[in-house]
Amino acid sequence: IQRPLTAAVLPFRPYAKKDARLAKEAGLEVILHQPLEPLSSQANPGEGAIYTEMKEAEIKETFIKNLNSLPQVVGVNHHMGSKASANQRVMNELLDLIKSRDLFYIDSSTSQDSVAAKLARQKDIPTKENYLFIDNIDQKKEIKEMILHLAEVALDKGELLIIGHVKENTAQAIKETIPKLEEKGIKLVYASQMAK
Repeated sequence: IQRPLTAAVLPFRPYAKKDARLAKEAGLEVILHQPLEPLSSQANPGEGAIYTEMKEAEIKETFIKNLNSLPQVVGVNHHMGSKASANQRVMNELLDLIKSRDLFYIDSSTSQDSVAAKLARQKDIPTKENYLFIDNIDQKKEIKEMILHLAEVALDKGELLIIGHVKENTAQAIKETIPKLEEKGIKLVYASQMAK
């Protein structure tokens, strides 16, 4: 795509290390896609997940292990996490670790009850909230329409952080809408440039 994009990489997936390395080599910013406990006990956030019943030492050990597995990481956002991101104690402990490593935090906004961004601001951690997921419908046409709609929101607000997933339709939609976005005066930037 040849523009600043931020890639969030899940820890301990079969290709995690390779994906993080290739993303960095391609000029992308790499952040840790930290798995957090979802509301549904049926949904599995995957290896390296942080759960609300974990004690402080277990949260620390899990997070540091995840972080150390991906040395390219400069920030963090969360994967799933509708339960854990709304838990004050868990997010306090996680954000203290993020601050101690001098990282920024993107609240994926997977729950309207998330306390993550508010707590991050209180701790002076650079942060930004996801405005919307662009590819809940995995169809290129719909994703392009969503991006162009959000371009108008971005122009109105001055800036906007949005999240898409690593899918062919999402990549093509971003690539094909870039000329239109740039015609409107919109510039793509890394998540770190938006985290304040």
